[in-house]
Amino acid sequence: MRRKRKGSGRMPQITVLSEDRMKQKTVLVQAGETVLSGMRTLGVVMGNCCGNGTCKKCAVYFEHPVPEACAEDARLGRTALDAGKRLACCHKVTEDLCVRLASGMYLPDETRPKMQIEGEDLKRKSVADENRQTEETEYTVIVDIGTTTLAAAFMRESDLEIEQVLTRENSERRYGSDVVSRIRAAEEGHGVDMQAAVWADIEAMCQEFVTEKMRTPQGSAGVFQKIRFPQMVVAGNTVMEHLLCGYPLSGLGEAPFRPFSLELTRQKKSGIFPGSGSLEETEVVVLPGASAFVGADIVAGLYAVSMDQQEGVTLFLDIGTNGEMAIETGGEILATATSAGPAFEGANMTDGVPGIEGAIQQVNLLAGRPVIRTIGNKPPVGICGSGILDLASELYRSGKIDRHGTFLDGAASYQVATRADGSRICFTQEDMRQLQLAKSAIRSGVDLLLKKSGVSEAEVQTVWLAGGFGCKLNVHKAALLGLIPKGLEKKTKAAGNTALRGAYEFAKACGEHGIEQTEIRFKELAHKIRVLNLAGEPEFEAYYLRNMDF
Repeated sequence: MRRKRKGSGRMPQITVLSEDRMKQKTVLVQAGETVLSGMRTLGVVMGNCCGNGTCKKCAVYFEHPVPEACAEDARLGRTALDAGKRLACCHKVTEDLCVRLASGMYLPDETRPKMQIEGEDLKRKSVADENRQTEETEYTVIVDIGTTTLAAAFMRESDLEIEQVLTRENSERRYGSDVVSRIRAAEEGHGVDMQAAVWADIEAMCQEFVTEKMRTPQGSAGVFQKIRFPQMVVAGNTVMEHLLCGYPLSGLGEAPFRPFSLELTRQKKSGIFPGSGSLEETEVVVLPGASAFVGADIVAGLYAVSMDQQEGVTLFLDIGTNGEMAIETGGEILATATSAGPAFEGANMTDGVPGIEGAIQQVNLLAGRPVIRTIGNKPPVGICGSGILDLASELYRSGKIDRHGTFLDGAASYQVATRADGSRICFTQEDMRQLQLAKSAIRSGVDLLLKKSGVSEAEVQTVWLAGGFGCKLNVHKAALLGLIPKGLEKKTKAAGNTALRGAYEFAKACGEHGIEQTEIRFKELAHKIRVLNLAGEPEFEAYYLRNMDF
């Protein structure tokens, strides 16, 4: 049914074409709405700045009519403007129009590049590997809800082994790339929309698992026609879990930052967010967090590396949109978190992308020219977090930037590669500043955590580097830029997706040792964590300013 404005006029329509113009979607919008608002209605995930015109991620090509460029559009460059490229958030709809998606954008039903499964931290065993002939019908779904990416592992109930791991971009990103933006969006009335988006993502991953299962020889023979998901175990940061459960976020938006709940909960999915999918009768276990800043994803990570059972001083570091870290000093765990922004996830960068196929993940300068490696060895589509750090390190090592991060030749950008369509992938001076802000936030958190614990770099025995970014991170280059203290470089080990692995270990232990015993240990670990609030530390600003330089 066509929506109409009050009165007799027809609502204007936006036609959205895929990048290759082979597919299209249409949506009716209220006159005066932005093009971005209409595209969000279609489910096109784009933008990191909540429509403020600063991230440039919502730039699309206007096919007809092409509006006059505004001041914000000027940041796209003359070539792009001449080609009809404009920021969707800066132009309002007053008549029917047609736009075409730029590289890296996709319509909801388009095949998207696969997100990389980070690390080999979860051993996956297929039914075929085990030569099983018996029916496998029940799986526990293990879900890590990241601000940028979701990951789901499917554990067979019969033997508690992981059979497959899937990843997917978090569709909540259309409402902002970081937790602050999500909180703001929820306060503006989009909380239910974001809750619906994350449940749709989880449902889609479960459906993808079932579909791929049916393609196997066993599936075609009808062995797996009754796949069920009786249980789901979820780990995420505090904001992500609040959105999943539909909890109010008002207490997380301002001091004293009080979450609605940090407790472990068990309830049917239908009691959290009723719908019509296949998960309505699934029992959802939401793991507990430690504070507004140190969520269940970190508690699960500490559980995965047995932080509470380690000998000697151990440092845990999860680098992403939020930088969370913890140190164990013989009986006590001190943890903190710092807002690094989305630079390490490839967001808020001119040509940044998440860790998808085709993302540049490694860069070396040989004879002054960039030599790149992409995820999946696909044609380059952009540059992800590890590639950004690699490139900055190479530019610094080769003397193309100074210790302040400034291009010494006065250039505004550096060309890294060229896409298949001939467009350039560049790293700009503003991108460098975004990287420095993120790097300084992480390093300052580490420095203060060590100081407050009374521990020197020499006393730290092991550094666990968690998260997808950590799997691809070149530790030597990270230390060169000052992201990681030089004294910890040789002690650092990549731990993979510890949130997903910790949630899996929890689910497995429930099956092996019983629910009650496993929950007690997990809760005790969460309660053992003492949280350091960096916002209340007067020294943090001094550390932050000092650590901006390389």
